[in-house]
Amino acid sequence: MGEIFRTGVDINYNYVMFESEYKNIDFKQRFSGHSVSPVFSFILNFPKIKWMNYFSYAWAELKNEKESKEKTGTNNFSMRTLVFLDFYPFKAFSGFNWISKSPYYEYEGFGKLKMKYGDIGFSGGLGLDMKPYKIGVEFYYDLQDYKISDTKIKGSYMDIRFGNEVEVVKNTFLRAGIKYEYFDQNKELDDDEIKVLSISGGTGLNLIENLRIDITFIYSRRNIQSLSGTNLQGVICARYNFSSL
Repeated sequence: MGEIFRTGVDINYNYVMFESEYKNIDFKQRFSGHSVSPVFSFILNFPKIKWMNYFSYAWAELKNEKESKEKTGTNNFSMRTLVFLDFYPFKAFSGFNWISKSPYYEYEGFGKLKMKYGDIGFSGGLGLDMKPYKIGVEFYYDLQDYKISDTKIKGSYMDIRFGNEVEVVKNTFLRAGIKYEYFDQNKELDDDEIKVLSISGGTGLNLIENLRIDITFIYSRRNIQSLSGTNLQGVICARYNFSSL
């Protein structure tokens, strides 16, 4: 049974830095902060097929580096189930997930703006795994119900991403990718869509057994109606995986 059924726990810590800029309205801000996320997994292994289930909680808080009174954060709960098919050198997956997000924005002296999201999403992907190279494409689509103060809104989100990874030396990986995102913030309104194109690159290091360090840089350009802006983000992630329980 131990070969078929496995459970485990991942602990993820992230240090996040990002800078946003909208030149046509002379707007620029820079935030940095931390996030912590425990992830519980339940996996069934069959020949050529894996059924993977994840339950996670995520806490994050970021502060404005120039204005210490301003901060933002979130508390998220999520569940994800995925079916993986492995027919060397091809891999494929399809999945479903549910996410409950509680982001907030706070400015000292002006109170806290709280939001509540409930997302139901679907995903799928196809990849090619021929060591030391990996390449793949994924898509994701979800329906969003969210609440800002006492206002309820329905929206949707989708993304398509393409990425590759190569193991340059043992336990050291280089990655690059591109992602397109489309948000329809409110299905009852026109011209409120957000479109984002992101390019990312980074490295992964397997330092010791079960401990991985990932460093990622992301440059993105977003369009919101007539506004066009850029984001530059850096993330350092430490992930520790406990062996099967």
